[in-house]
Amino acid sequence: MNLLVGIKSIQGWLAPKKQSHKRPRLPLPYTFSEAFHYRNHKIFAIVSSNESIPTEPVSPFERIYPQNELLHALRNTDLALFWGGRGFPAILRQVLLSHPRRRVIFCSYIWQLSKLPSLKTKLSGITARICANFSKGLVVMTDEQLVLAKQVLPSSIPVIRFICGIDTCFYKIKANYSDIPQIHRPSVDKLLAKPYVIMLGDQQRCNEDTLKLVKHSDINLVRVCREKKTMLWFNKSIQRHKLNDRLFIFRDISHVFLRFLLQHASAYWGLVDSSWQPAGWTAACEALASGLPVVIYEGLVSRELTRLGGGGKILQHIPSKDIKSFQSKLESMRHEISKNARDFAANNLDIEKTSTDFVRQIETLINNPST
Repeated sequence: MNLLVGIKSIQGWLAPKKQSHKRPRLPLPYTFSEAFHYRNHKIFAIVSSNESIPTEPVSPFERIYPQNELLHALRNTDLALFWGGRGFPAILRQVLLSHPRRRVIFCSYIWQLSKLPSLKTKLSGITARICANFSKGLVVMTDEQLVLAKQVLPSSIPVIRFICGIDTCFYKIKANYSDIPQIHRPSVDKLLAKPYVIMLGDQQRCNEDTLKLVKHSDINLVRVCREKKTMLWFNKSIQRHKLNDRLFIFRDISHVFLRFLLQHASAYWGLVDSSWQPAGWTAACEALASGLPVVIYEGLVSRELTRLGGGGKILQHIPSKDIKSFQSKLESMRHEISKNARDFAANNLDIEKTSTDFVRQIETLINNPST
């Protein structure tokens, strides 16, 4: 099969292809390119950014197309995988293809329109439904979304659930003090003097709830983010509320340093709004793979992890905005570093297993003449 993959940038997809102690294999680059390549499919990419296109092949891609060659790229491939907004122009261009026209599998993080919180997200949801109806198939992130999609799509359009796995082997490797950048060692030395919990990420994070929970408890928190605005907000809050010794913010750190912080934490807390998209999924999975018990707000992520077998001592979910219950659960779990969490992650969330399962579903779809 010749597979076309829509990517945001080339550099973002040049992640490790094999196990490494320095950097994990990343979910989307590994699943949507390497995993297909390992099963002898030819992979092509089309870039949605304006970066220059290499003249020589870049493994694992046979060829990388600029965004203005979308129609040409579609004509030369059997199947295409696109996420969200990048899939809409590809769906439109299908009408210009010779038989079979439907070659685009549309992948979406969102589905249930009634849960979408703003006009912008509602428009994205409506666009997703339109695209899905004219696609070769739909890929969603949770079983909940899969059931809802099947209720409204024609039976001729298959719906595939993509369990986004992580490199559990990377997070099992024992972290060392040498993994900490020199500039951060004074903060980490102070941090390690007492137990702490950890929270990762930016999108849909309930930072006001996070601050309130730290202020009204004795919990020490490590907050890891990528966006500058998140860091600035927390730095101002730390100074305003005099939380210098209890709230530590780290921005844009290496995966090796992140692994150290995860492995030395007592628990992961996920004050994340996943009511309408599975925000916080990767962070929760990384925590479980590191052996941490997880306390998160109820939503798509908590329900999907529970469906996969998480629960009990490794996973607790609390109604959104219920700060009191969240604190109570966190207090009861934060000293339980669980081998069960690592085992659950290895058995259900490992990138090699989830990627292989996804590729086989796509192979079944392409080999079924009725779709």
